[in-house]
Amino acid sequence: MRRQHDHSLERPLSRCLTLIESVQGQQFSRYVPEDITTLLSMTQPLKLRGFQPWDTFCDAVHTMMSNTLLPADGKGVLVALRPVPGIRG
Repeated sequence: MRRQHDHSLERPLSRCLTLIESVQGQQFSRYVPEDITTLLSMTQPLKLRGFQPWDTFCDAVHTMMSNTLLPADGKGVLVALRPVPGIRG
């Protein structure tokens, strides 16, 4: 049986090589920890859920916003505020 050449595998490889060539010579100027465990822990979402005391909430937002490993325009902070039952506007 004659095996046909799969051209679809060449396109992703070719694109990958083109992308690699396009970043050659560029330098990444942000700090990146050498230890992969540290890097992964600093880029994980905060594990806070539910009501948080004011100080804890402020510390968590400050920690996320000052994390230099996260992009400046995409920190991924989501805050859901719900009124306390019984409060009238």
